[in-house]
Amino acid sequence: MLVALAAGCGSPPALDANGAAGERSIGIRSAIAGRPMSRGDAERYMLDLINRDRAAQGLSALPWDETAARAARRQAEDMAARGFTAHWGSDGSVPEQRYTEAGGEDVAFENVGCFVDASASPLALDAPYMAEGLDRFQRAFMDEAPPHDGHRRNILSRWHTAVGVGVAQVEGSRIPCVAQEFVDDWGTYEHLPPKISVGEFVDIRGELRAPAELAIVGISRIDAPGPRAPQDLNQTSDYLVPEAYEAYLPRRLKTPFPRPRGVLSLLGSTFSLGTYLDDEGKPGLYEISIWARFPGVNEERLVSLRTIDVGSRAP
Repeated sequence: MLVALAAGCGSPPALDANGAAGERSIGIRSAIAGRPMSRGDAERYMLDLINRDRAAQGLSALPWDETAARAARRQAEDMAARGFTAHWGSDGSVPEQRYTEAGGEDVAFENVGCFVDASASPLALDAPYMAEGLDRFQRAFMDEAPPHDGHRRNILSRWHTAVGVGVAQVEGSRIPCVAQEFVDDWGTYEHLPPKISVGEFVDIRGELRAPAELAIVGISRIDAPGPRAPQDLNQTSDYLVPEAYEAYLPRRLKTPFPRPRGVLSLLGSTFSLGTYLDDEGKPGLYEISIWARFPGVNEERLVSLRTIDVGSRAP
């Protein structure tokens, strides 16, 4: 059950260490003829670029998702301020964690592009943004060729239902750092606690929308995120969703009750699973994944991925 949540980033669109410093100090010369934009306008401009490229392939336009944009801005600012390109944050955060903490309930697939010079710089978020810098990253994403075309495939996925964009700049530069968060929204889900202790009970509930049909609910765990150096982050590539240590198949019910604990109950399109989060007593970042089947598709698709900070068991 491995999924590349941010596929194709083994060779991310990033400025190399030798060329970045000069361009960061003088900006992009060819951009001076363009119209300066505010940060908000720059994000919407990139939304237009995304939808232009989707339209060219016969795909529908994606609406703006502000929750996804909050997660995207967090990563764009982090990368710009510290000079790295990665799907991990300098605090060790991972994409689904940032999306969850921004208030997301579905799943977001991430594209990123920034510097790779590992140079710390003060942010200049309210500085003018130029179209050329945004065009540059979008072209880099779309010019990818198989098999290293994960950014392009992400932009052109027919499963996406919305997108949020975050951009950030540093002082003395006209080159933006960019994060795109593509959302697949195929259901509604009840709130999960942001933080609990190992062994505590959680109730996972939701309802999928047609044509999605519930296939699996998975629970996985990774070690609690910790700080990472920009030099280390610049050596990373694709981010894969952690494999589940527990996976539940749905049991279809004829009546609303009973709904036994430890059983993934399905009544119509509504599901529930009550279980204890305990991977051999280990604390960490636990992840709740919802997988669905779609007509004509052989493999299950990830439609929701949320995180819970699980601390050590209370004494």
